[in-house]
Amino acid sequence: MLVFHGGFTKEQISNLRENSYVLYKKSDYDLFRIKQKNTFKYYTIDIKSKKKDLINNIIEQNYINQWIHCFKYLNNALYFCDENYNYVVVFDIPEDILEKYIGVGDYKYDGYKIEYRIPRS
Repeated sequence: MLVFHGGFTKEQISNLRENSYVLYKKSDYDLFRIKQKNTFKYYTIDIKSKKKDLINNIIEQNYINQWIHCFKYLNNALYFCDENYNYVVVFDIPEDILEKYIGVGDYKYDGYKIEYRIPRS
């Protein structure tokens, strides 16, 4: 089945073709964003530090595994393109492999859509 990833650079595509390890740079905690329904959430210092540890672990695991988020529909992949990261890659992946990594993304205007979080390897 064809799936799409949007928002690559030429360098990332080159790394993917050459099977180089790093596609993404390691992100920073301050740039990590989790959508919250309630803007008036208050945390104790202990809860905040545990949340920071959890997020840092997610960042570390994403960097180690180099996950690629793919989408069933091209329109959803294009959503992540901008003037610096504007290349779309198409993968033809057997459906039995995709089923192991299936999930759902919440899109502002489109509602829930199927996504896949596939290890780069």
